[in-house]
Amino acid sequence: FNSRDFNQDYWNTNRINTLQQIDSLAFQRIDALKKNNKVRITAKLIEASIKGFYNFGWFEGGPWLMIYNHNDVEGNRFRIGGRTNIVFSKKLILEGYLAYGTRDNRFKGSIQSELFLSKEHWTKFGIQYRDDIENAGSLDEFYSQSSFLTFATSFGGSDKMDRSKVMRSWIESDIFKGMSGKLIFTRKTFNPVSPDFYFAWFTDQGPLKTNLSASYVISEVGGILRYQPKATYVLDGVRRFPVNFNKFPVFTFEYFRGIKGVFNSDFSYNKIVADISQNFNIGGLGNIEYDFSFTKLYDQLPYPLLITLAGNQSFFRTNRTYNLMHYGEFVLDEALELFMSYHMNGLILNKIPLIKKLQWRTVVTGHAAFGSFDNKMNGIYNFDNNRTGI
Repeated sequence: FNSRDFNQDYWNTNRINTLQQIDSLAFQRIDALKKNNKVRITAKLIEASIKGFYNFGWFEGGPWLMIYNHNDVEGNRFRIGGRTNIVFSKKLILEGYLAYGTRDNRFKGSIQSELFLSKEHWTKFGIQYRDDIENAGSLDEFYSQSSFLTFATSFGGSDKMDRSKVMRSWIESDIFKGMSGKLIFTRKTFNPVSPDFYFAWFTDQGPLKTNLSASYVISEVGGILRYQPKATYVLDGVRRFPVNFNKFPVFTFEYFRGIKGVFNSDFSYNKIVADISQNFNIGGLGNIEYDFSFTKLYDQLPYPLLITLAGNQSFFRTNRTYNLMHYGEFVLDEALELFMSYHMNGLILNKIPLIKKLQWRTVVTGHAAFGSFDNKMNGIYNFDNNRTGI
């Protein structure tokens, strides 16, 4: 239900309690403030600082974090992009960006479209095409749902950058209250572009391997189930955001199946991700937030397709990256990860004279990972010591 789907005449007829004169005057005063240019622009700037997009009406420009970047392949990278909102259409969402590097003198970009099939059950069908340069193993914004995390795991680039072309389609829907599902098909190509990125994998299946390839193609089908008991959502036009008004954890399960031979795909594989996250208050002691996940790959793959822990070499700290880790520093095929933060909400600093007037807050965070790597299956091929490597 969205109140903005109905005009003022509807509310004048169907409002249960008629507005008192003082209420009507208050609404008129608010409407007048909304039309004031200084107030309107200030409100939009504040909104842009939170959402990452500046509202131009039917179009929102951004995210502003991604406007500029720099890496050894592209040099200075400039990007412009944006998305449509409910003013443009109540059923159709368009989103995309265009980027240009001053060193490689090439344009890159992405275009994406989503169509609502049912707003009642939040059923959407979407397609995407993306052609861009990225860090090998960086977080895909499609899954992270955060341009901030994508920025943190790609800022400044690395010596292991690749050009990828992604074609993706998906359908998502609420299954019942609190449970949502998404079915995804993805085709992705990989080609190293960093000058010192000496990557290759053996295409041979036997113990004597001689044929090398520096590129690959994957085609995969994925399913994502997300369960949040007593879920509550805040609607923002054609987008919604879950709000945790209860103490229940959120459970997510993901399964991906790579299919060899489909659209020239090179690999068959199975991947699972199980995740539990929660944000809850502990009375006057503050609140705790955690995210605990397990990821496992069951088949032989070159390391860019394995689990790369999300390093962060940007100037910003995030709650879902390892803030002192380099990009691509650790690669695993099985991993347990824990991200936790404890907000004391003035538990200590509010008891210190003078300091409490500054309204400072204490936050304790911890990020940890534990995993394994099957060297015989995914390690470096050697005829004498590891004939099963890739």
